[in-house]
Amino acid sequence: MGFFVLQTSGSSESTVKRLEEETEIKIKQLKDSALKVSKEVTDLLIKYITTIKN
Repeated sequence: MGFFVLQTSGSSESTVKRLEEETEIKIKQLKDSALKVSKEVTDLLIKYITTIKN
């Protein structure tokens, strides 16, 4: 029984570590996407405003 608990605990720890790493990667991807979209939106707004002023 003691071995099983130890093995399960180790498995849980590795699962938590893997999930933390995957979460960090996803957060970085979302931030990168947000920056890209933000720039595109800014460019579109500037183009729109410039077009209206002329």
